Amino acid sequence: MKYGQMSSNRKYFFSKLRTIRDNPRRAVSLALDRFKRPVKIEVPPREKSTVLLRANKNSNRLYFVFTGVAQNLMMHPSSFFNKTGIWDHNLVMLRDPSKGLYQGNISEEMPDFLSTKARLLDYKKQLNCEEVYCVGTSAGAYAAIVFGHYMEVDAVSALAAPTKINAARMRRNYSLSRSWKLPAIHSDLTKLLANYNGKTKYHLYYCKDHQHDNEQAERLSSCSGVTLHPQEGDTHVVVKILEKSGQLETLFHFAKNI
Repeated sequence: MKYGQMSSNRKYFFSKLRTIRDNPRRAVSLALDRFKRPVKIEVPPREKSTVLLRANKNSNRLYFVFTGVAQNLMMHPSSFFNKTGIWDHNLVMLRDPSKGLYQGNISEEMPDFLSTKARLLDYKKQLNCEEVYCVGTSAGAYAAIVFGHYMEVDAVSALAAPTKINAARMRRNYSLSRSWKLPAIHSDLTKLLANYNGKTKYHLYYCKDHQHDNEQAERLSSCSGVTLHPQEGDTHVVVKILEKSGQLETLFHFAKNI
């Protein structure tokens, strides 16, 4: 470290001192919140094949992450978490083996959409974080928007999200079971977001020369809370474009406390 530079530990220490000085109530609240936060939360055995949970008592930020049909994030999940900085925070990652947009049977504990929503709300309550975000790619981006809306998270990062779903085509393409259902309000996300929850901000990333992704994103352009982030290129794999341009590392710079 060069002379005159401050170490990261000292910066952290002095930032905490400023918080105590400038806003003592908030300092006490954050301190008490740390004591309320559990050190370890167990994932039920029957969920372990579909849920990855990583708790970090030193972070007050939680990410719900939804993988796409290929069970990844347009790159290996660990690479995505490292590049975006998610590993430094609390994480709940889901995958949907049925490939049914997280609307159907994900596990024994989550056999349908309502049970999945209830389970995620339970994780949110247990982890008890001040900031909560959803992120997903492709089919997972769709899920991030839907669950982000219902959970009233702070913000959603949706990468190449489909926003209008043809249920019959989905059922045919992925051989979905007869029990799989897609409510009308979930088949068209303009209808879902028409009832804005008053809180969540939606950030949609896509390649502007990819016709389908561009059309799907533009459909939400007039919805409250939505910001479009068109990228140069014509690929569905927008994560690679963000990585190449250096934007993947700053994907969550809209978060409250960077």
